[in-house]
Amino acid sequence: MLLKWQYNHTAYHVLIDGGVTKSFKQSVLPEIKLLVETEKSLDLVVITHVDDDHISGILEMANWIRMENISPNFVNCWWFNSGSLIADALGINDPDKNMKTIALPNVNETGDSQVSIKQGISLEYFLKDTSNWHAELTTCYREPQQIGGACFYFLSPRPEDLYRLSRQWQEAMALEKSNQVSARMRDYGHKVTDLAHLNFPTDKSLFNVSSIAFLWEYENKRILFLADSTPDVYLPALKRHIEARGMSKLSVNLVKLSHHGSKYSFHSELLELIDCEHFVVSTDGSHHGLPDKSVLAKIILHPDREKNKQRTIYFNYDNVLLRNIFRVDGEGFESKYNVKLEFPKPHWNGAHIVI
Repeated sequence: MLLKWQYNHTAYHVLIDGGVTKSFKQSVLPEIKLLVETEKSLDLVVITHVDDDHISGILEMANWIRMENISPNFVNCWWFNSGSLIADALGINDPDKNMKTIALPNVNETGDSQVSIKQGISLEYFLKDTSNWHAELTTCYREPQQIGGACFYFLSPRPEDLYRLSRQWQEAMALEKSNQVSARMRDYGHKVTDLAHLNFPTDKSLFNVSSIAFLWEYENKRILFLADSTPDVYLPALKRHIEARGMSKLSVNLVKLSHHGSKYSFHSELLELIDCEHFVVSTDGSHHGLPDKSVLAKIILHPDREKNKQRTIYFNYDNVLLRNIFRVDGEGFESKYNVKLEFPKPHWNGAHIVI
């Protein structure tokens, strides 16, 4: 996701993850090239965690910066909890910490890049060479950060989860690869009324639990970027934030749903903590049965919802699968539940959302 805003007549740009290689090349890289051509910069790049569908595009961008001789300082700041940074910050005596690196793709390769034994130039080496890597661990207890008049409040990860990840890195990696090749049944054949009351266990993936999630706030605008974080992590942090501000509920303009709308990364309690009518699903729907319709059902049918306010669900892809998630709910579904489904316009680089 590329976040843009203007402060004191200056434009600011923040990239949050890079997607898979293909989507980065098609949708993000053209935007990045435009920034370079107009002599602008990326004020911040957030690498939320090392899952391939979040980091592959970042690896592609780092490689592109190297090969095109773009100044490494084109990116003003990077936030990334690398394996070595976690070990150092938490005082873990880990002789293998420098092996937990992320290899940049070879020049002639277009395949996936993932967590691996160090080979060639690593992302960590690239970031250290830029001198703009904020080599401080980002956790839910990190002090809020300000960029261009906007404030970033951190909701995830917890230090104890990063500790467990560092200790169990190889096991977590093996489990992640196993989950990537597995598939699960979609729930699109069920009506929203049959799904809204269902509850599910929380995702236990250490990589997802360790995602960097945050609340972005600028003037009276707020966006929740939940990465692949889990509700047992981000909900307590969000509660602390709301209580510290003396509020009972927080008004939020937009929520990027965690883990592509996974039922294991969502809890209805989120909707009791925030007032929000706009939600983003970031996936083409081709993997792991995501988004789960049960999550969308909970958003649409939540009992605390103000029925006179239209809820909008944004998709960053437009295809037959996503268009038919609610087919079983019948004609007039959107008007019946006062919900709007928004898909990217033709020839756009993904969805464009203005708040």
